[in-house]
Amino acid sequence: IETVLLQLLNFVVATPGPVTQARLCIVDAASPPWLLDPAMLPDRSFQCTLLGPAGRRYALEAARAPAGASWAEVARGTNVGFTTTLRDPDATNYLRRFYRARQLE
Repeated sequence: IETVLLQLLNFVVATPGPVTQARLCIVDAASPPWLLDPAMLPDRSFQCTLLGPAGRRYALEAARAPAGASWAEVARGTNVGFTTTLRDPDATNYLRRFYRARQLE
């Protein structure tokens, strides 16, 4: 997955709008999934955004501390576009968890 920062500069006979820059992510079909924007929600569940090739199915897995403990699937999702949101509602029962995503066959 490649990331490029786009920025519009040097406007000629034009007025810039409110957004003049953006981040572009180029996702290759062979790219592994990335977990982005991790967040603990008000109900203490965990949510993240998965970035990966479109049309693939993914599993979100969690392990309790210490890292390397056994992994268990906590959510599944199909990446319709290039991102999908995955949520672990059971995170409220644990003080510390580690997450990873894997592509399903």
